[in-house]
Amino acid sequence: MSEKKYKVFQPKDKIQLRLPVDTSPDVIKYINKLSRRYGRNFSGEMVRRLISVLETELQINKTKRNSIIVPLPEDLTYNESKKLESEEVRTLIGQLALQLIREPAKAVRLSSEEDEGSKTDDNKSSETAPVIQNEKVLQFAQDNFLDFDDDDDD
Repeated sequence: MSEKKYKVFQPKDKIQLRLPVDTSPDVIKYINKLSRRYGRNFSGEMVRRLISVLETELQINKTKRNSIIVPLPEDLTYNESKKLESEEVRTLIGQLALQLIREPAKAVRLSSEEDEGSKTDDNKSSETAPVIQNEKVLQFAQDNFLDFDDDDDD
């Protein structure tokens, strides 16, 4: 049995497309509208749109390799949602996630007071995680992750 050979496309090659039978009437109507609008340039416009969609898909696939999806509570405030959209916050979350992945058993110490206490102890610094020294990371972690109130006296 011979393996089927596929055409390797190059710039300026023709690609023929056939609309599937289950194409929705709305899509067909929109394609016809574009055909009337662009006339002789219709195929060029359709190729431009196809390439744009494929480039976007490539970017998404590249991004997904280095991304995770983290479920968040639905009751986030508007300000919290806006804060999560910030590239800086996303970077900080990524750094925290990386720390948890690399050393899940080690605690993340967030205060320099703990550092001073460990220096006076038996030099067990190799057994503890490094202190987060970036003030923005520290503030973000304290604001969003460090609510360890275990009082259930309500």
